[in-house]
Amino acid sequence: MLAPINSKRRVILTAYVGLLKFNESPKRDDSTALTVGRTARAIASVEGHGDTFLSILWSEGEYDMVLTLETTDQGIATSVFEKLAAQENATVTVLRALVGWEKRLAIQGKSF
Repeated sequence: MLAPINSKRRVILTAYVGLLKFNESPKRDDSTALTVGRTARAIASVEGHGDTFLSILWSEGEYDMVLTLETTDQGIATSVFEKLAAQENATVTVLRALVGWEKRLAIQGKSF
């Protein structure tokens, strides 16, 4: 995605997916989701200077939650998810998510 920085320059934002698994079984209710969501947004705001979470979802199966962060830098994404994991006593697996045009460039061996 392209995000306007100012009228002269645009920055490409990339999505990163965090697969969160609590180290202890939490009480799975709306208040837990809100707490994790607020924590995630606050960390992203500080680390990425306003980068944002696109989604924070409960999941079924191996992971407890799926979080999608949009940022300009993989280092920021890694830092945000590591801090979230530490604060929530969880493990987070981070994956880079590609939209169609990003995947086509990657297949062609081109960078963006």
